[in-house]
Amino acid sequence: MIHEPEEVCERIHFYAEQFLQRWSGIDGAVAYGGEHKYGPTFVKDWRYIVQKEWRFAWMPPEKADILPPFCIQIGNIERYAEIVPRPSEKVSRAG
Repeated sequence: MIHEPEEVCERIHFYAEQFLQRWSGIDGAVAYGGEHKYGPTFVKDWRYIVQKEWRFAWMPPEKADILPPFCIQIGNIERYAEIVPRPSEKVSRAG
């Protein structure tokens, strides 16, 4: 669970821009079962609504036929987020 999404988003954009200079980056909440102002990349079926997903996308400054993959590292985010187990994974304390 991300408690400070603005900080995490800023880190993602900052480190992605090290690889994607002059590209235009956007991010936003996914729209479930509808339309999104950023287009279909930001839309998912209703059955995934519990995910509360946030997506990122970048557009190159000019058309590119091949877009090589890359990996970014944003550092430790323990100050801003935590791993929360699924309800089925929680240990029962009753009994």
